[in-house]
Amino acid sequence: MEGVLIYIPLFHLCILPAVIFQIPIISYEMVTDTMKILIVEDNLPNMTYAQFLLKKLGYEFISAFSGEEALEMLKTQNVDYMLIDINLGEGISGLEFLKAVRKKKCLNNVPAIAVTAYAMNGDKDKFINEGFDDYLPKPYTFNDFKKVLQKNMVSQLEW
Repeated sequence: MEGVLIYIPLFHLCILPAVIFQIPIISYEMVTDTMKILIVEDNLPNMTYAQFLLKKLGYEFISAFSGEEALEMLKTQNVDYMLIDINLGEGISGLEFLKAVRKKKCLNNVPAIAVTAYAMNGDKDKFINEGFDDYLPKPYTFNDFKKVLQKNMVSQLEW
């Protein structure tokens, strides 16, 4: 990967000569080629819509219709990002799934987005406080979906 030269003046009590850093360029488009996203959604039309949008954006993904199925998948597959419905019908909820995932050291820092029809005032804060990294209320548009993904993937790249 090529880098770019950026001249940055450093200040510490007085003006110091510019220091040259070589910084690799990482773009959002480069991230889409390497990210694998887990979708946990019990509703077939909602699952199909999320899959369609991820394909359109160029992401690789795996899908589970329940929290239990997703936990089994995570025993053998690595993911970089999770889109989790909160109300998964029978079985464990999206909140319970996330708590189980966060107990696993290798998955503790994987960004998790609450994708939910819970869209009342305070719901976003509730899910963030429960351990989700972000929140996407249903129904959502392509632009809403893309914006949440980009925001959270860029924050993963920050150093």
